[in-house]
Amino acid sequence: LDYRIGGLYLGMPRQEVLELLGEPVSKAKLNVYSDGTVHESWSYKLSDVQTSQEEFTLDFAKAGEGWVLNEIICYQNCTLELPHGIRMGMTNEELLEAWPELEKKFLVDSRIGLFEADGTEHPVTSYSQYHKNLQFGIILNDGVVDYIHLGTYYEDPPWDEEPSYPGPDADAQTILDYRIGGMYLGMPQKEVLERFGEPQGRNNGGPVVYEDGSVHETWDYKLTDDPDLLFDFSVSFADKGDGWVVNEIVVSNDINISLPHDIQMGMSDAELRAVWPEITEEATYDADAGGGEANGIAYRMTAYSQSNGVQWFNVDLKNGAVCYVYLGPYYEWPPWDMDAPAPEEPYSFSSGEITVWRRTEAGWASVRKTEHGAKMLETIFSIEDLVPLERDPDGVRYVVDFQNGTVCLVCPPAEGVTAGPNHPPEAWGGVYRLEDRDAFAASLAAGDAVPQGLTSLEQCIFPYGTWETLGEAFE
Repeated sequence: LDYRIGGLYLGMPRQEVLELLGEPVSKAKLNVYSDGTVHESWSYKLSDVQTSQEEFTLDFAKAGEGWVLNEIICYQNCTLELPHGIRMGMTNEELLEAWPELEKKFLVDSRIGLFEADGTEHPVTSYSQYHKNLQFGIILNDGVVDYIHLGTYYEDPPWDEEPSYPGPDADAQTILDYRIGGMYLGMPQKEVLERFGEPQGRNNGGPVVYEDGSVHETWDYKLTDDPDLLFDFSVSFADKGDGWVVNEIVVSNDINISLPHDIQMGMSDAELRAVWPEITEEATYDADAGGGEANGIAYRMTAYSQSNGVQWFNVDLKNGAVCYVYLGPYYEWPPWDMDAPAPEEPYSFSSGEITVWRRTEAGWASVRKTEHGAKMLETIFSIEDLVPLERDPDGVRYVVDFQNGTVCLVCPPAEGVTAGPNHPPEAWGGVYRLEDRDAFAASLAAGDAVPQGLTSLEQCIFPYGTWETLGEAFE
């Protein structure tokens, strides 16, 4: 079924579709299938006819090799060139005249259907041709062609495993039965790999050993192209001697991924209570779970929390819309020793005043950040554990003085310096303890390539977004 529709074909890279058609009029929310493929639907309207209905929709799928065209659906006002001289709106007689072999090659189904435009019954005829998971279908309503389908490039997972609602665990009796995108607490790590492939990042930079001897690691999956988001969902694994299993799952972006109780990201509080009527009996409601301001817009947080004493299922709402879902942990957290002194950290990014120096042709230029500006820098440097790197800073472009004894030397993103597979190059450098402020200041004033008065603590890759944030500090 190597058909073309308006120059489009199944398996066509999304970038080629953009070059051919340009941006769509709308994009649907991402769907995460339980087999790990990610789907996004784009709608197009190319003609100048005054109607709100789209002409055709394209489903793109990503299964690890990049976005490709998975499915094409044409509606009655579609103007794309169709195979075998077919046109939207042609009669059955015209269709058979244009394509005489149609009845021999296709399955024909003629029946009485319900045409929803006016609620009355109308004759419906469909022609379908199949090859493995591929189908080319033509539907005639009231004797004229008004719907054409070509797809799918990837074989869909079994129907009951798709991210449909209700989800596969809508009747789950315990939190341990809950599933998110087909994942569950205690699920072996290899099964997550089979579904979703390698993560886009590991936000601790590697396994962390807890005081009870268990080993933990968090994987971040980023499915959308939003540069402002670090990840769409994350999965934390734990190993207590029996192998790596899912310990926690977090969803923090508005994507379609199956959630317990038919919950959907972005739904309102009223919709949440409608799909989970028992929520007020089974979960604790927090009407004031925090708030603040982002990009100059105030927001308020509310939350529902369900627990069996060890595992928790939390649903957070931002301005009345679901924005964050948490499931975990699988293993009970080790008890905290409240009397034990906190370990002394070798450095800290927490500061109410930060000075950023940027290398220029004339030397070092500086800018001072306080309050919101300082908080932005503190957040970006501490949002993830730093990834160790055995490489001395070379070509330092930024010097960040946190005014608390901690200084970072930041080098430009370099090829091969990444935080994980499929990651873009990141800013890198080192974290230092300021030993001699006078020598440090004099060195910067003299324009030295590497400031003096510092003791190295670690070389590392800085978190995603560090380079951009430092650049914005001078805007």
